[in-house]
Amino acid sequence: MSDRIKIARKAAWPDINIAPQNVISCSEVGVGDDKDNGCHGGEAFNAFEFMNKNEVSDETCSIYRARGRDNGAKCSSIIKCMNCDPHTHKCDTPDSYKIFHTDQYGKVKGEDAMMQEI
Repeated sequence: MSDRIKIARKAAWPDINIAPQNVISCSEVGVGDDKDNGCHGGEAFNAFEFMNKNEVSDETCSIYRARGRDNGAKCSSIIKCMNCDPHTHKCDTPDSYKIFHTDQYGKVKGEDAMMQEI
């Protein structure tokens, strides 16, 4: 999704990098073996479905923690966006922050279809 945002913004600075932490901590999309499982795997299609139904922040708001909902970083407001005071070391969720989501998602097959989609 970060690449799609970059294309849509014609590579304008600063880059926007979607926070993978939001997805691995909060997504439980899918069924059976295709169900997202935090740090233990998932399907790219599920990530787009999750971002279609939920809003995610960028990496400036939600740093990658190398943990997911299945091993110590369950979904919470502070996982979605965290702001810390460098003097007091107190962290909280800001009242407002930038969010992103997909308007559409789907499967595309073949080189021509992929080029058309992009």
